[in-house]
Amino acid sequence: CRRLHSIHESEKEEEMIFVIVLFASSVLEGQVFATLSLKDVEDIQALISSGYELFDKGYVDSAYRCFEKIIEMDSTIAAGYYHRGCLYAKEGKDSVAITWLCRALKKKMCFVTYRWALCLDPDWRELRKKSIWKKVYNALDMKIKNLLSLADSVGIFKKDVYLELARIYSARRDTGNTIKYLKLALEHGLSNLAVITGDYDFEPVSDTLQKVAKSIIEERHKWTGTVEQKIYGLMLVHSAIKYNCAALWLADFDDWDSEVQRYIPLVVKAKTKLEYYRILEKLVASINDDHTRIIYPSDVYKKLDKPPLKVINIEGKFYIEKVLSPELVKSGIKPGMEIIEINGIPVHEYAKDSVYPYIPQKPKHSADWDCARKLLTGKKGTEIRLTLRDYKGKVSTFRVKRNAKDIAKEEEKPLVEMKKFPGNIIYFKIRGFWGDVVDKFLEHFKKLDLDKVKGMIIDVRENPGGNSGLGDEIISYLIDKPVRNYVGMYSPVYIPLRKARASYPKIMLNYLSSKGKLISPAKDKRYIGPLVILTSPGTGSAAEDFVRPFKESGRATIIGMPTSGGTGNPLYVYLPGGGILRVCVNTEPFAGKGIMPDILVFPTQKDIAEGKDRILNKALEILRHKN
Repeated sequence: CRRLHSIHESEKEEEMIFVIVLFASSVLEGQVFATLSLKDVEDIQALISSGYELFDKGYVDSAYRCFEKIIEMDSTIAAGYYHRGCLYAKEGKDSVAITWLCRALKKKMCFVTYRWALCLDPDWRELRKKSIWKKVYNALDMKIKNLLSLADSVGIFKKDVYLELARIYSARRDTGNTIKYLKLALEHGLSNLAVITGDYDFEPVSDTLQKVAKSIIEERHKWTGTVEQKIYGLMLVHSAIKYNCAALWLADFDDWDSEVQRYIPLVVKAKTKLEYYRILEKLVASINDDHTRIIYPSDVYKKLDKPPLKVINIEGKFYIEKVLSPELVKSGIKPGMEIIEINGIPVHEYAKDSVYPYIPQKPKHSADWDCARKLLTGKKGTEIRLTLRDYKGKVSTFRVKRNAKDIAKEEEKPLVEMKKFPGNIIYFKIRGFWGDVVDKFLEHFKKLDLDKVKGMIIDVRENPGGNSGLGDEIISYLIDKPVRNYVGMYSPVYIPLRKARASYPKIMLNYLSSKGKLISPAKDKRYIGPLVILTSPGTGSAAEDFVRPFKESGRATIIGMPTSGGTGNPLYVYLPGGGILRVCVNTEPFAGKGIMPDILVFPTQKDIAEGKDRILNKALEILRHKN
């Protein structure tokens, strides 16, 4: 509004309306930088990184000054207030920290979600246990009251106010009110259901939320199979990926528009919903990013199945890793058997024609891993003929049925598992970075006499990812000096002016942060002895973010196979018939490559057959040698 002073009197009213609408949009749609330039956003990111880095190095006053600069840039956003509060919390200044957090809650929340601030951010872990935390909920109560008053006066933005209220209640784990205000948002015009189901704030109520959203999704995206509907779905895929996908640079084609145009006659000719989604899946897979993919509608997924067998790819060969049916065990199928043919077709020819076209091809080791997991998938209940060869060379043929969903019930395994090996070596298996993974890890970790521990192994070979911040918190208990959580993050930026100037690219990848954030050592007891991390192509996303700081800092020895090579946050777009397009909107330099271990170890066919873990054994050997 200060700009109005330089505007002629006759123009003021029109300009004032524009500013008010822009401000309302920025508050209610969550576009917190609507009034900031791209450079301002980059400066804020840099100030946040610098603030924490200076604090960790002991330059406390300079650290606080970084966050003061953010407040000076724009006092209406929460970033400066929130991160200043985090520093006070780190210093143990409880009252001042809570005051700044409450100030942040009155602003537009940016850089953090309600759930991260209220439930997960490790800087507030101790304060959440104290009675002073009630002041935070009091501040939220006031914000709720103000939002409810606002809802009566904002007209078409009422849906956004209700959505904001739902986010707050979800972070407070109030399922009833969360659902209440989500329904109100839907009743008042909220049409992008992906905002709900893909919103990180709603994870605590995701199960209930999915049930509420399902009927709405089915009605709004009911499958008709008309040409118009099939083309409309392709249009959604085209636009969502063109303007949001951070990984288009991984694709083998030169032009996304031309690639999509090739698929128009294919989607028009699709006779069934499954055929339609297979075509979309093939198109999206050509981008070569495992975080950008098609998720089948539930009714299509239910029609697909595979035999109760787990298949693994080791150095280009497909092996039976596990047999999940007693019936198949009796028939003679055993772990370690190599798949030679499927229905009389050589396995590599079968995979090339029927599986690889539908999965991202970069990096190659990750494509092979994914291919193994999907190799035997097909129409539920159908029978396939497998020709297998054991490690002694004996070849046998078996008929197996695609019925794993009916009979293969694997025992649910703990999120965090701990074992003790001879020589005082401690082994942790972390299967995902979600839920209460930090609490589960610390539950085991704090019982250890760390002075007696001679080595530690962290196994993330079967960890597909989750929340990188939770991995960062676990890292803090395994370091003696700060490490950086990532080296860079890219996200696409579309600037219409560049479209008008043909000499500039229409869409560019903006380097959001060149430094990342420093992870500081935890204040509680930490383990700083010999450390090994185990990896495989099953190590993906947030699990790769967990591995990278150890790799870059040299804090741990990485042993095993290369990681998946894919990370980033998703944008969800609902498609005709109830399927979903997941688009990766930011990515890191290791995308399409993976993280290479310090010591490369591949299991052998004989290892699988005999139940030996060559990678774990190598880790134990190295730790015992160090001791």
